[in-house]
Amino acid sequence: MFSTLHSGHKTAPRLHKVRLTLLRTAAAFKGFGVKTKPAPQQKKGQKTEQVPIWERDRSMCPCSSGKSYMECCQPYHEGGAVPTPEALMRARFSAYVKEDADFLVATVHAENPKREGSRTPDGELSSTMIEDIHATFRTVAWQRLKILDSKDGSDGEGIVQFSAYFKVVNQKGQRQKGNVLQCLHETSTFRRDSTDGAWKYLGGETNVTFESR
Repeated sequence: MFSTLHSGHKTAPRLHKVRLTLLRTAAAFKGFGVKTKPAPQQKKGQKTEQVPIWERDRSMCPCSSGKSYMECCQPYHEGGAVPTPEALMRARFSAYVKEDADFLVATVHAENPKREGSRTPDGELSSTMIEDIHATFRTVAWQRLKILDSKDGSDGEGIVQFSAYFKVVNQKGQRQKGNVLQCLHETSTFRRDSTDGAWKYLGGETNVTFESR
């Protein structure tokens, strides 16, 4: 996933293994496999990113809807039917924040090319999807989500364009101080499951940039 974990120390073998796992494409978002660059250090006088609202108030939903978690994504995480592609997009973002791996696996479409996991250039399975998801939990601190556009999905397939802001975390699991945000821009495709009609994540086209705020 990320080409660099920022640290002033020599990379331990375990962390090197995590790097390799991330570079193979982590989990259900195609964008989680995008190789990023080391984030530039914060310039003197540059405003530091505020703590996400869901960290200041744990009752708020991580998906940036402005609603409480209980009235937003929690019902979907507990098995409720997800009504639209956008609702599933928000629920999946919240699941990454909440580290709900079971929900993330369950909401990937059977035709998603990463459904089984990551493969080597020779086609051998190098890690399972659940392993990739847990690697993402260890190395990414998600900040906020911004929905740019969404298609209603009335024809059985929906499109959601979004920006997901994040920071790479260091060896101790803390946010990298002095680094600007990175932003994952993605156009995601969702499709109804042929068996139960539930919306599932099919895939996406992604790009990662640095953000100053």
